[in-house]
Amino acid sequence: GPLNDALIHVGFNRPELFRVLLNERGSRPQGAVVSVLRDFDVPALNATVNPADGCLYVAGFQLAGWGTTAKRLSALGRLRYTGAPSTVPRELVPMDKGVLLRFDIALDPNTATDVANYSLESWHYRRSYQYGSPHLKADGSPGQDWTVPSSAYLSKDGRSVFVGVPEIKPVMQMRIGWSLAVVNGPQFGETAYFTPYELAKFDPVAEGFGPLEVDLTPRAAAPRVSAAATIEEGERIYKMMGCMACHGTDDSVQPKIGPTWKGLFGKERPIAQAKSVVADEAYLRESILTPATKVVKGFEKVEAGMPQYAGVLTDAQVESLILFIKSLK
Repeated sequence: GPLNDALIHVGFNRPELFRVLLNERGSRPQGAVVSVLRDFDVPALNATVNPADGCLYVAGFQLAGWGTTAKRLSALGRLRYTGAPSTVPRELVPMDKGVLLRFDIALDPNTATDVANYSLESWHYRRSYQYGSPHLKADGSPGQDWTVPSSAYLSKDGRSVFVGVPEIKPVMQMRIGWSLAVVNGPQFGETAYFTPYELAKFDPVAEGFGPLEVDLTPRAAAPRVSAAATIEEGERIYKMMGCMACHGTDDSVQPKIGPTWKGLFGKERPIAQAKSVVADEAYLRESILTPATKVVKGFEKVEAGMPQYAGVLTDAQVESLILFIKSLK
């Protein structure tokens, strides 16, 4: 299927399979990773393709000292192609005017060209003798730099999107999230991580977009369009904004980066800076908009600090996230 000849990376903590998108347009190889499947029940350590049926088989077992959300002691799983359209991108290229995304399916033009359906952030690491590094903004302060996309264009064949990014620059780490839809089909959302060491020159005609001038006018941080507050919209924001990278929705094993959202609403939360508080709607809203105000005990020294979403999300999007968290009982 669509993953034939793809490079797959195996993740152990929240068992996950990533597609590695190699980019060799510059003087040295670059790459991106995007999730194919996550939160399955195989403590994944290795994977291989069976030449007899062409399926990917994933195997593994529990390891003392290694955290995994998989409950089984050991397991063997099979990833097979069902014939359904794949929403996993096949190419991601950082370019001098933005980011190019290519898919194997035709995209809905309305969602693909709506700039509010994309999010971007970037950060640097500090290389040292110590294990790991915090996320650092361009000025060296802790955190991530948010960039608001300025425009979005759909290719002539409907399978590629170019997202205009004002003043895009090489950086150690960048994340792009999207919330799109298949033509006459379902919505889907995902996020990809990549390292833009070099920026290829964007030629709209050569890339299949026809003649166009990319709008790189800087835009305000708040998205222009906001859907109604619903659980479904909250789950979409959870994926598009990359919340899933730090906050799980299963309380069997807590993620290493941030506390789980499963069963969070209404529970008492131990706070590092003060007494415990109840995770009511006011607490959730404050934690989304200004997360450093009340940090859950045990997470005050994590390497990746949560960014502020004040001015990034609309009121309706925040309400949708709260509804989604409340639904995770």
